Amino acid sequence: MTSGPQPSVTSGEHNCLMAETQIRSPSTSTKKHKNSTNWLKAHLCQNKLTFGLCLSLVLAIAIVISLLFLYILHTRVRLDRQLCLTPECISLAADTYNAMDIAVDPCEDFYQFACGNWDKSHPIPEDRNVRSSFESFVNDVVDLYRELLRKPILDTEPDAVRKLKIFYQTCVSADRDSPAVENATLDLLLRHLDRFGGFPPLYGERWKPKLSLERLLAELHVKFNTEPLFELKVAADDMNNTQHIILFNHPSVFLQASAAYESKDEIDAYLKFMVSVAKSLGVERTLANHEMQRILNMETALANSFETRFYFSTSSSESIHFDL
Repeated sequence: MTSGPQPSVTSGEHNCLMAETQIRSPSTSTKKHKNSTNWLKAHLCQNKLTFGLCLSLVLAIAIVISLLFLYILHTRVRLDRQLCLTPECISLAADTYNAMDIAVDPCEDFYQFACGNWDKSHPIPEDRNVRSSFESFVNDVVDLYRELLRKPILDTEPDAVRKLKIFYQTCVSADRDSPAVENATLDLLLRHLDRFGGFPPLYGERWKPKLSLERLLAELHVKFNTEPLFELKVAADDMNNTQHIILFNHPSVFLQASAAYESKDEIDAYLKFMVSVAKSLGVERTLANHEMQRILNMETALANSFETRFYFSTSSSESIHFDL
């Protein structure tokens, strides 16, 4: 097989081809180098991005853990602040726990669960008809007052405190029934009575009122907190709490309930006490019996009337009367 004649290449053309080859070769090498450099940059960028993401994730986890720790710490501190661990709180908690009957299911009988052991540990005394935890608190306060009043009287104490201690210690002293103490008490009582015109049975028909009835009632109310005929005070209106009303109410009678004035035993004991006071003030026995009986009759009538009637006034010119 023969081929056609091959074109001949002159020496000049050969030199041109070699030069072109030499010129093209550096261009191809440069392109490969650039591609390699770009890949390296991309790889480094990817590594940096991966590292940044990992670092951000670690920081986020650390922040979440720190916040969770701070929340738990804050919650514990808050609970510790709210939790009372004083001896008084611990004692009260123990009393509450001891009153509970934890053997009972609270869903079945909550009252028995909460108070089941109270009746067992706090029986009602024979001389009482009720017993509660509030009575224990009141007794504790009374005991505290008693200890305070028994302490020596100091000149540096307020005048009201010294008078209260003197009054209490005089009442509980062993010589409280001595003639000297009784005479001093009677003299003090008579001086107070003289401020209001004296004790009428002592003067008989010679007695004349020193003060008007209005002035007498006002003096008794302001200086002795005593309201023998009616109670008068300013109070919030139950129908409209934006205004106040003048309230009239029944007085605090000695025997409290009107039923007590129907009990012969209580009436006799009360009358005997009244007569003994009148006699101590110097009233003759027969006159004392007569005058004290009149006073008792009036007090009984007042107690019976106040049991079924109630008055209050909304203004100085308007009054309302209720029959209960």
